[in-house]
Amino acid sequence: MEQDARREALEAFSETLGNFHLPTWEELPDFELYMDQVTTLVKRYLEPIIEEKNLLTAAMVNNYVKHKIIPAPVKKKYTKEHLAFLLTITLLKQIFPLPEIRDALLYQLRIQEKRLAYNSFCQMVEQGLQEVGQQAGQPTKTTLAFDGSKPETILLRSITLSLVMKILSEKIIEINAVTKGEVSNEQ
Repeated sequence: MEQDARREALEAFSETLGNFHLPTWEELPDFELYMDQVTTLVKRYLEPIIEEKNLLTAAMVNNYVKHKIIPAPVKKKYTKEHLAFLLTITLLKQIFPLPEIRDALLYQLRIQEKRLAYNSFCQMVEQGLQEVGQQAGQPTKTTLAFDGSKPETILLRSITLSLVMKILSEKIIEINAVTKGEVSNEQ
């Protein structure tokens, strides 16, 4: 019975992954936002796949500005560009430290302009989540596609696959977590 509950929980999460939508550049607000609005929006956009109380805080945003990972706000107001950077950084923070995130962003922005780089990231995150969600919910013998023939997508695809596999792994661990007091007999 417990195995059925775990399978159902995994299937439900797989459906969440498959239905997840990361807003594209065009779908982000066109008006300026204050810090609390930015942190609330990022949390709202990402909470279906990342359950973390302090997903993005004002201190984190200020740190990203201080370290020149994102541009400084103008008169304490943040734009669509800031929001795109913050969504990307918040996701990448799940798998990389900030110096590597900065390097990955700089690399991607050298080969694509901001809007296109962000939209490509969104597309690959969604594609990866759908593929992994499908595999987790209804396992088949297919493998995740990795096309290394396009130099501009190698880094992006490998990063997004790492991200979605980490998200899935954490959920599987959560679903199958051993409760306190249980000890394995295999010691």
